[in-house]
Amino acid sequence: MAQVEAREEFKEQTKYMGGEVTLSISEVSDEDSIMEDMHKMTHQKVKSDEKWGAIEMSQANIDELIEILKLKQFEGVDRLKEIAMEWKAGDFSKVVNHHNHIWRKQGGTIGVAYGIMSPEEEAEFCYTTIHNKRRM
Repeated sequence: MAQVEAREEFKEQTKYMGGEVTLSISEVSDEDSIMEDMHKMTHQKVKSDEKWGAIEMSQANIDELIEILKLKQFEGVDRLKEIAMEWKAGDFSKVVNHHNHIWRKQGGTIGVAYGIMSPEEEAEFCYTTIHNKRRM
């Protein structure tokens, strides 16, 4: 019974609209756009009752994000740089806090993150979202 419940919970975790392989931001993007992409990147790692969109948490995307953040000067950019540097180092131990920090800054009311997906859940999330997007 616990396996069935866990599987149903996982199905809920991976039910969302759209998945992207690359970032949608560039060096001319504003703070809101940057936070939107970072928020979508966290969806690969976190558990949440609602998720809208996802962007692959790849090393290439993290590196590009860092380069874009280096060019920016807005309140809160230093915190976003810290988050991106943790991701670059492969440290996702605080990704729930990262998601919720960005989510709150965006005025989030639905979809608070409450846990980190297991490696198996993350692999399936990537397969069902990113893999299917690449095939389109």
